[in-house]
Amino acid sequence: MLKVTNKLLAGLIFIWIAVSLLNSFVLITGRSTSTIGTVNFTVIAPDVVPVYMENREPGRPPTVILDRTTGAVTNSKTIEELLSIITPQDIGMNIELTARDIRVRKLNVLTMTTTITANNIKAAREHASDPELLQLIDKIAQSIESESILDVPVVTTMITYGIRSITSGQETYASKLIHYIVAEEAGDITLIVLIPKDMSSQIDNVFFFVEDPKVLQADPVVQWKFSEVSKWDNREIYYYVKKELDSIDTIPLATMPAKKVEPVALPISLRFEKGAQFSTWPIAAIIMIVVGILAGYYLLTQKQKKRKRY
Repeated sequence: MLKVTNKLLAGLIFIWIAVSLLNSFVLITGRSTSTIGTVNFTVIAPDVVPVYMENREPGRPPTVILDRTTGAVTNSKTIEELLSIITPQDIGMNIELTARDIRVRKLNVLTMTTTITANNIKAAREHASDPELLQLIDKIAQSIESESILDVPVVTTMITYGIRSITSGQETYASKLIHYIVAEEAGDITLIVLIPKDMSSQIDNVFFFVEDPKVLQADPVVQWKFSEVSKWDNREIYYYVKKELDSIDTIPLATMPAKKVEPVALPISLRFEKGAQFSTWPIAAIIMIVVGILAGYYLLTQKQKKRKRY
């Protein structure tokens, strides 16, 4: 009898420990907190341009090859783009310019990765003068905090060019900024870029290529939206300013909707949502009642067996 009682007590204690561990697991995994931290940026490689390979294994991020070249530029596409944003007067000429009239040099290359932080949210608010833009920035900060949207890292590369006239010898400058984003999860991506006024005071002095953005503010703040981006797929946009830049001062804010957390099915078909309080007292009570009934039945049958013996 004593042995049976000890076994039952040991069983009840084991069940109680298991239920307590389950409760702790639910409370720990069912909650998560996030705060917008301090400045967080990483310099990938100074004076390096990232070149991203499209050929990669399915379901894997793109491979990055680093192009360290500076000096003379012979790429016809780049030269044509630069010719489209400068005027003959910029280099002391008064005739229509062609590629034969200029020499282009790559002077400087910088690359960095940025994420949404408290400091660049603050800088974005200081840059914004439009009330609707201010509300949008505040909404982004609140949504990041509540985890209803995800922060998408942005790789920004800046390339500075010198364009010199072969005839006059006069030189002007232009800088190309490339924003590159990779979707770590499938979904829609929104990219907002705030361009500081010391880079360009008006949107008309920024020359966009690939895809024209939505202008949120003229001095200038722009937005791109990319729909149904596959996991590990990438999007790249770029633009020029007619100025020699020596640092990356743009503020890119890239976000995508967070995936909804599905309810977790428990073995007895109880369900809970992420962040919700969940008590295992009902489960423990049911188990204890069942164990008590089985123990009572076992003791009763043992007594009946002893009586039959005598």
